[in-house]
Amino acid sequence: MAKPVTDEPVQEVVMSQVPAEILELIKFADTTLSEGTGVEQLVLFKEIDAKGTVQTVDSKTAVNLYKRMMSPKTPDTFPLFEIKNTDKTILVLGGKGYEGPIWAKVLIDKNTREILKIEFGHQFESEGYGAAITNSSFEKQFLGAKIGLEANTFGLQQGGREVIKGNQPIDGISGATVTGNKVVELLNEGLLRLKEYTE
Repeated sequence: MAKPVTDEPVQEVVMSQVPAEILELIKFADTTLSEGTGVEQLVLFKEIDAKGTVQTVDSKTAVNLYKRMMSPKTPDTFPLFEIKNTDKTILVLGGKGYEGPIWAKVLIDKNTREILKIEFGHQFESEGYGAAITNSSFEKQFLGAKIGLEANTFGLQQGGREVIKGNQPIDGISGATVTGNKVVELLNEGLLRLKEYTE
């Protein structure tokens, strides 16, 4: 039996040619990329601006946006990485912490608007203080939350008082008030952009 002819040539992936950032994101989404599968067959690359407008971009543009999330001057546009044939989307956010850049990778279920996985990173936050945003005990507080489309998804409790109002309270990090505030603000601002995208 003859194979069907397609208009689009399928480009096989050479693993050494796939940017490390894309491999990292695919692993973060609990997905695998194998030899013979093109990255574009697995991931749809998009960006979302400050108004919540989403548009498709090429992989190079998305990777460059992803890298900029970790730089001192983060753009107003964030990258989105949709895992094809699933409901999973990765939103990457970046902002300024107490000492320097902070960022978050957020794996969401686009249909249920639930946060499935989250990972924070930083460049210069102090050990024992702001660097604690990468501790699993802090990150786990965000899991399972349903993204709020009209109000802050997350609130922040610090020293027994409410610092930021939100649907799901998060316990701040002792001695890292500024970094904790910045993380929650970054997430709330980024997640509110998803209103049109997830409706």
